[in-house]
Amino acid sequence: MDPEALLHKNFIPLKLLFPEHDVELNPNTLCLIISNPSGSTPFYNAKIGQFTSGISMEKSCIFPLFVNALSGKGQIPNLNASIIHEFEKKLSLTFVPEKLPDSNVCFANSGEVRPEFKSTFGPVDIFDYLLAILNSPIVQNDLLHVPYPKNDDSFWGLATLGRKLCIAQTDNDRATVSLIIENIAKIHEIDSP
Repeated sequence: MDPEALLHKNFIPLKLLFPEHDVELNPNTLCLIISNPSGSTPFYNAKIGQFTSGISMEKSCIFPLFVNALSGKGQIPNLNASIIHEFEKKLSLTFVPEKLPDSNVCFANSGEVRPEFKSTFGPVDIFDYLLAILNSPIVQNDLLHVPYPKNDDSFWGLATLGRKLCIAQTDNDRATVSLIIENIAKIHEIDSP
């Protein structure tokens, strides 16, 4: 088997996951932002945020979650279909391009559903998972190749921590950020080969 194909079987190359990473972004586009503020390796800062003109493009890689649809009507997920298909196989879940809103009739997409009963995942779940993984001390040296989740429990555990981390980063709550990163490291350490 081709070594490059084997690498892609176990790891997600970020530049392949987000096919449109060198696009002109609209203000307030939701993005995964990986920056190296000091310019020295191996320290990186990964966060989910809205694109603003204040982000240094020279020290950051910016991956938009959504891009404008070719039809010009609305936005579509900026995620590589073959990699999403790999997620579906590994998680035994169905990808939905947009999470359906909660309703009184069906709770399948409600945040209150325990992970073991979820049947779908969406673009924001992928973002939350990536945010957790990219802030794991275990991955800090190789942010270009992110591991696939081992199973759905691992995925939902890390996605939940990624969502909490996003909120804590937005609130500039450094104590909570540190605590969440410790928990991410514990889950990711268990999952690592």
